[in-house]
Amino acid sequence: LKVAQQSIRTLQERINLETDVNQKIQLQLQLVEAQGQLIDATIKQYESKLNKESQRYENSIKRQNQELDNQSRKMEALTKALQMRSELQDAQKGLFDAANSFYQGELDALVQGERSETKKKQLAELIAGIKLKSALEQAKFEQQSLIMQQQMKSIELEREEIAKRSALNQAKLEAKRAQNALSVAQRDPRTSPEQLEALRIGAIVTGK
Repeated sequence: LKVAQQSIRTLQERINLETDVNQKIQLQLQLVEAQGQLIDATIKQYESKLNKESQRYENSIKRQNQELDNQSRKMEALTKALQMRSELQDAQKGLFDAANSFYQGELDALVQGERSETKKKQLAELIAGIKLKSALEQAKFEQQSLIMQQQMKSIELEREEIAKRSALNQAKLEAKRAQNALSVAQRDPRTSPEQLEALRIGAIVTGK
């Protein structure tokens, strides 16, 4: 930058001293070119600084998103494990219900065919015991099912929260890039008002 600035100062001095019109025009053209080169160098230096800052920011966002992805995969694996456990429990409940229904049917048939009141009473007590155990097991199945449903709901909410945080990180990244593009354009006097307005709108939209 110092070399470009010195070159511009030298050209300005030569223009002020030059008396030949054609030569003065040539020097003025050189001055315009040198000023353009100075602007390019200034913008490039500013962009380099912004790029370094942006890279650090992007790396931070990427690390956060990787952590969120890892959490999401763990949540997904846990959900699948709970679903398999729920299916296994449903199968166990089905077997239990079928066996229980069969034994109760057999015992009911024995009661109906039994003539001895004493044995009828004993069978009735046995059936009552089986029904009580069946009711307790049924309640246990339902409680376990409710717990798993609550766990899966909690995991689903956590996964939704992770997805929101990941999307927010991506939005922040896009907003940062749009703001950087606007900042560079604002420093460049060659940027047209229309271009500036478009970049400004883009920064506003991505920043929301």
